[in-house]
Amino acid sequence: MVRLSVLSPTRGVYSLIEIHNQTKTSKESIEAFQNKYRLKLPADYSMFLLDTNGGDPEPNFLEMDKKSELDMIFTSIDSFFGFGLGYDDMFNQFEIHREALPHDSLPICRAAGGNLIVLSLSAEHYGEIFFWDHEIAPEDRAEINDLQFIADSFSEFLDRMQPDTDEADLSGYEIKEVWIHPDFHKLINGD
Repeated sequence: MVRLSVLSPTRGVYSLIEIHNQTKTSKESIEAFQNKYRLKLPADYSMFLLDTNGGDPEPNFLEMDKKSELDMIFTSIDSFFGFGLGYDDMFNQFEIHREALPHDSLPICRAAGGNLIVLSLSAEHYGEIFFWDHEIAPEDRAEINDLQFIADSFSEFLDRMQPDTDEADLSGYEIKEVWIHPDFHKLINGD
């Protein structure tokens, strides 16, 4: 486990996030990835990879600004991608998603529901973080404007992560309907 201390413009220096991962990486692995795909990762993200090599974060809840009807208001981060992590390997994830994501972008972690958090490497949006929702993604390659903006930098993205959904502002929402499968209902009621 690695505990990251993040310099937050709003909260000062504080311990923000724990990453659970036993596999380490090296500068050489990060450079090999950048060289293979001709990418230049932002310094804050490169340091994160070197310190943690991805893994499962705690806290993992992320509130997002809703600017359109289709935007999400929150998600949870399941796992940051790294090197030598099997399915969550950076090379593997880049190859899987590179044709669906905008040019000059990189999937950096898996969000709830099979969605992704994406790092832009384009000149215009360099270092910015976006949410890619697979359910509303275009059939062809997405453009950066198809994604939901989250943060201006990776450090700001980490700063936005919160402990859990209990702290989310859900005022104005109400439960309209709940359905429980009859077999499950019998099981939990001991019928």
